[in-house]
Amino acid sequence: MIEAFDNDWFDAGQLYKRWLSGHAPWFPSLPRDDTPAWYRDLPIGVRWYAWMEHRSFDRWYPHFVAYDGFVPLVKEIQQQGVRVIPYMNYRLWDTKWRTEKEREEFERIGRPSAVKDRRGHIFTEKYNSLFVVMCPAAAGYQQKMRGELERVAGYGVDGLYLDQVSAGRALPCFDPGHGHALGGGDNWLEHGFWKYLARFREELKRSHPDLIFEVEDMAEPYAHLADGFLANRSFVIDPGARRLPLFPSIYAGRVQFTGRNVSYEDPQEAYFHKLGEMLVQGEQIGPTTLLVTLGDEKRKAFLKALAHTRHALLPYFNAGEMARPLELEGVPTVSADWGYYGPRILDSPAVLNGVWKRGDSLAVVFVNVTAEAVATDVPLAAAVREIRAEAPALYRCEGASDQSAAEPLDARAQPPLRLEPYGVAVWMIDERSLDAEARGRVEAMARTLREVRAHGACLRAAASAAPAATNSMSSG
Repeated sequence: MIEAFDNDWFDAGQLYKRWLSGHAPWFPSLPRDDTPAWYRDLPIGVRWYAWMEHRSFDRWYPHFVAYDGFVPLVKEIQQQGVRVIPYMNYRLWDTKWRTEKEREEFERIGRPSAVKDRRGHIFTEKYNSLFVVMCPAAAGYQQKMRGELERVAGYGVDGLYLDQVSAGRALPCFDPGHGHALGGGDNWLEHGFWKYLARFREELKRSHPDLIFEVEDMAEPYAHLADGFLANRSFVIDPGARRLPLFPSIYAGRVQFTGRNVSYEDPQEAYFHKLGEMLVQGEQIGPTTLLVTLGDEKRKAFLKALAHTRHALLPYFNAGEMARPLELEGVPTVSADWGYYGPRILDSPAVLNGVWKRGDSLAVVFVNVTAEAVATDVPLAAAVREIRAEAPALYRCEGASDQSAAEPLDARAQPPLRLEPYGVAVWMIDERSLDAEARGRVEAMARTLREVRAHGACLRAAASAAPAATNSMSSG
């Protein structure tokens, strides 16, 4: 499809989304009704890597057997209100085996199911061990994985994280025994994951209706097979490039984005940049380890503020759509080392923002990711045009009180905004005269932000007592 237009990345994404909604079999509905509500509203969860009997990572795939004591521990964690999602790899078979039975199974299932080149040689990839890449169209391997998925779901977990499904490169396969065109590429989707994983998902959800599926990174042909994308590297860019939320502007609400890599190796300010961007783009916040957050008062308070704000915004994130982000003038630019396989200095505006539309209501969320207060005027004309309000009004939910009075808006409105260090605010744009449902939504948001601001007092006290922040700021 080719269509001419005259604007920017956001409009290009909206044109593409319009095409997807009528033509793409992988484009999920909005809201995503086949994703359990608990996952769309997830307060806290654990993605568990070293849960297998050997307690190691990237070893002995595809044999996924839990260590003794795993199941009781899962139940204990769940009783605390925490969801458990163990790691599995759906693409690789280890060339090292622990028993003769594992060697025999590889020769009987693994080798015949492997991706083959023109000469019949198998493809391998090196991680912690040397692995053979499996062809997704190979029925023998898929039936092996069907049994593994059933076993792990039977441990009583809440979901399955299937590594490499949407991240691992698709390889042409020339094995005539797999039933696909030789080297034609249809082995990966049409005769592979679209055929088998779609069926396995449907079958497992019959016996485990609240089970969810996550996959690594973001690749749209897998959106209907997964409830969540581990965004992680998908938002990692080269220094100097501009980060654009193009993918969330199309797929937000249709699939969950489960955050970025937040490491204990990250410099202090990168933590706030990453988490702030997750919030304004509607992502689930994380993943991170407890060690990254619990030892730092600023981080704890910031994470808590974002978690509560995200919970209040769930109707917009899960059933609404991302609108065009605002262009804030005069806001400083902040640089921080985002890490990920070495230093990676990236720039962010000191105040991040996201605009979310649900019906004829807008929620605009702001996050100050720095240790300094920031003030700016906010151009709302473009945002107001997103809704069909006869008498549009602004409702500021900034934490000052449990109430938010209506402020009339016109086409030239540029209300002032001031955010404390690491502050969060939500502005709601709706009719000047609200019905009961809309009024309740505004009041709930105002109460949440008042609580967030109260916790923010602790954050600002910790920030003022901390050493000078290690970020670089310039006017932009």
